[in-house]
Amino acid sequence: MNRNSDRQHLQKHIRREAIGNFVINTVFNAGIVYAIMGSRKTIAFSGGDGFAADLLTTAIVLSAIVSAIVMWMGRRQGRNGKLAWLRTDEMGLSRGLPHSPLQATLVFAIAGMLAAAISLGLLSLLGVDSLSLTAYAGLKGVWTGAWAALLVPLALRHGLRVPPENFQK
Repeated sequence: MNRNSDRQHLQKHIRREAIGNFVINTVFNAGIVYAIMGSRKTIAFSGGDGFAADLLTTAIVLSAIVSAIVMWMGRRQGRNGKLAWLRTDEMGLSRGLPHSPLQATLVFAIAGMLAAAISLGLLSLLGVDSLSLTAYAGLKGVWTGAWAALLVPLALRHGLRVPPENFQK
């Protein structure tokens, strides 16, 4: 394959993975809200059992898990020849991530925490002090699905970074 067809193949793969992650995380996280908080009619913004703490915690854990899995899968697909390795100039925003997958996972987790904090700050500015169970399940489902879909291209490109042993001198 040439670089153009490799790029097109990668774009299709990223699109498929991002959509899959959106759907899975939307359904899974909305379902978790109903499973864990199902007996409550409303969920307060703050407090130990409020949705702010829940969304922040979820954002950190989700970011770490999704990024680690997607990076690992990208690395595996690169080694198996299913996806082409990426040079630094082909990595987009992923080029700014640390080379270490563990350190990159930590960056993704911190980014998730910041994205959730900004989202919660906006809700607070809008005066939201509680949500119905259904509203929070929808919010958490869509937020986690969208965040996972945004992580996929970055994490996959990081996983496909040309391994150090293959750098051209």
